[in-house]
Amino acid sequence: MTAQNHRYCDETLAQLQTFLDRELTEIEVTTVRMHLDRCPPCKQVFRFEEHVRRLVKVRCMADVCPTALRDKILARVKGQAAPARVPLPKAP
Repeated sequence: MTAQNHRYCDETLAQLQTFLDRELTEIEVTTVRMHLDRCPPCKQVFRFEEHVRRLVKVRCMADVCPTALRDKILARVKGQAAPARVPLPKAP
């Protein structure tokens, strides 16, 4: 790998999370995609990161709060009065 290629890898990997978050400009997306298409090691990192994100999403969505606990929490929140507002002391 040449120094130039290494620089492109560094730039691509630095933008990878933003790319996965879909927060890059169209030009940046095109640049990252072109690099990933040409660089198997970077594409492997991308696929790993993408897999981890999917796994986290699936696992986090699988956890459901038990209905009884949810109802208890909502009842407590609804039963609490708004905190009393205490006036701030006036500046000297």
